[in-house]
Amino acid sequence: MLISVFNCIPHDWQLYCSTHPCPGLHTLGGLAQVSQSILIRRLGWAQQEGGAIWLLNLTVRQATYIATESSRAYRADHHNMFHIDAFPTPPPPNFRSALTAFPDTLQRLWRIPWENSQKEAFWRLAVDGFTMCGNSHIRHFDVVRCECLPLDTPPYSPRRHHFWDCQITQSLIRVLSTNLRMPLLRHQLWLAITPASCMGRVWDVVCMAAVSAIKDGWVLISTIHPDRPRCTVPFAKAKVIASFWSRLSSFASLGKNALAHWCDVPTTHPFLAWRDGTLTVHQI
Repeated sequence: MLISVFNCIPHDWQLYCSTHPCPGLHTLGGLAQVSQSILIRRLGWAQQEGGAIWLLNLTVRQATYIATESSRAYRADHHNMFHIDAFPTPPPPNFRSALTAFPDTLQRLWRIPWENSQKEAFWRLAVDGFTMCGNSHIRHFDVVRCECLPLDTPPYSPRRHHFWDCQITQSLIRVLSTNLRMPLLRHQLWLAITPASCMGRVWDVVCMAAVSAIKDGWVLISTIHPDRPRCTVPFAKAKVIASFWSRLSSFASLGKNALAHWCDVPTTHPFLAWRDGTLTVHQI
């Protein structure tokens, strides 16, 4: 078939190509580099500083990096939308620096010696990964109205509402603000940006515990069971606050051996304090 296609090329063109071989890519300048990059990406290879990564020399790490490129681009796009939602409008001057630092923030949180189940909600929040009708993944379904909203409520962002604006969530935000002795801002919680009155490592744990507790409230208020009445807003508020302090207590119960490097936390520090040789919950 290829021979048949070749024979369809006019003879003059064949003669010209045979007497004028194509120059090497290295002689074509910037255009060649772009063409080479496109070709290599189409072949599933990756670029490195010294040139292409050849298949015979491909390592597992490099192959994993190539295979997850689309996932990384997808995650980066959702992290960008997450930061837009986290900050007020218009975005502040530190928006770009916060977005750039967010992958390091996630790595820092992941290294905390705590069960992954306590961290999952924070990761899901960053990519809008909760099964909320009307979010960025389930756009073709109508938003399910929250119990705290009136019937004539216009369309809203499920993530923004359930993890910040909701009356249930605001009950916990008030608790956090009271313990911080200053108003809590949305980006401080969503992006784990430490307020001035709190230590960084403590705030990291607080953010994961708070987001997980808020998730508990959303699940509770959204669940409909045929054999029992729907959860009321006051009950869900109590659940969220209790879940938050319970999770902090769970972290503190890891013991002084696992948390020995936390000994510099002051005895009067909000949320978590080091007392009598161990980490304890401190509620103001």
